[in-house]
Formats: sequence, structure tokens, C-alpha cells
Amino acid sequence: SKQVGPHAAAFAAMAEEDYYALLGVAMDASKEEISRAYRKKSLAVHPDRYKGDDPDAAVATFHALTKAKEVLEDEKARAAFDALVRAREASRLKRETQDAGRKKMREDLEAREEAAKQ
Repeated sequence: SKQVGPHAAAFAAMAEEDYYALLGVAMDASKEEISRAYRKKSLAVHPDRYKGDDPDAAVATFHALTKAKEVLEDEKARAAFDALVRAREASRLKRETQDAGRKKMREDLEAREEAAKQ
């Protein structure tokens, strides 16, 4: 059976989130910018302050913001997260390129089939 490291669950969770987008900061944001963004966004959904209609969603958002801040303010965790972001983007670009190639091959095949009918 496949061995799973102690941090596998954390990496899997990190791969699902875009902590930069969640906090509304750029990938090159400083710790101060991250902290400011966290304070601003977390106050709106803090469990002790939230007055909206969906407290469960607010708590979940608050926890996600807190996790994002923790990861992005820790140099090693941020480096690992950045590597995941880059890998995810490379995979997306590869998939798009492959999809474009498949579309072109399908169109070429359909054109040849149409030409063969005539």
C-alpha cells in the first residue's frame, strides 16, 4: 500500500484553496500586506461580531482566512503552497494545450471525412 506522509492531508487541503485570492492579495504580497488583508476580511466574519444570516458560513470563512494567513506568513509553508499553485497552473495550461490539440485533430478529421464524402 502507498505510504502517506504526516502532512498529506494539509497539502491536499492547501491544493484546494487559493489563499492569495481568499485574502485578496498578490503572490508577492509582504507579511504586512497579508496581515492587513486578514484583519480587514476576518473582522467582517468574526464569530463574535458577525450579524448576518449565515453564521455557519461566516465561521467557515473565518477559519479559512485564518488558515490562509498562517500558511502565507510561514516561509516554509508559503514556499510549499507557492509550489502547489505553480504546479496547478502548469497542469491547467497543459490541459488547455492538450484540449486545443485534440480539438484541432477532431476538426481535421471531420474535414477529411467531409471531403471523402464528396
